Amino acid sequence: MRDNKNYNSHHNVVDFLTNSNFKNLSYDQAYYFYKDLAREKYPNKLLIASQHAHKDRQAPNGKNFIHIAAEDGNLKFVQFLTECGFNIHVKDKNGETPLSYACIHNHLEVVKYLLSKGADAIVLNNDSSTPLISTAWFGHFEIIKYLLSAGANFKLKNRLNETVYTHASSRGHTEIVKYLASIGANIVPKIIFQLPITTAIFNFELISDERVSDIFVCYFILGNS
Repeated sequence: MRDNKNYNSHHNVVDFLTNSNFKNLSYDQAYYFYKDLAREKYPNKLLIASQHAHKDRQAPNGKNFIHIAAEDGNLKFVQFLTECGFNIHVKDKNGETPLSYACIHNHLEVVKYLLSKGADAIVLNNDSSTPLISTAWFGHFEIIKYLLSAGANFKLKNRLNETVYTHASSRGHTEIVKYLASIGANIVPKIIFQLPITTAIFNFELISDERVSDIFVCYFILGNS
């Protein structure tokens, strides 16, 4: 539950931080404290926050505060946590980094910021998927283009032998498929079971009816690749 303490002055913040109970805050209380601190204009707040605990706190699912900030698209909070020394490379229990969450949830400005701070564009999650491959599933075109411009490798395959190209195809993201083909990123696995059209068939119940025709358009594009 959120801590309801009113931090209405720099003095109150310092008092709270120097209280020995600060290190005993729950995960949620500590998260909201940092979030509140990030949006207020306290003097020396970076120094204050960076000198105390909670930078390595993770929820049972492995999420650190910076994962949540990136997932929410809260750029100012991501910047604040980074400046406080939070690890932008930290992984949750699925092997996802803050960059992965920003990509999957289509937060381009957060993606740009994390990459500018050295986030790894080809980091692998537990399924050996890169942020690029994961993003292709959701069809976030601008994110895909930016990742590629930042050096993401379109040749990489995950544990199921899927590439960014086949992942986009299996979801019927025709604009992305055409773009990837235009830059030579049309890498298609040799194993027929793992071809995008086969993957698409197994995913039909997850895809709206209007997307089915797009998937077959992608299939024909693949056939000419």
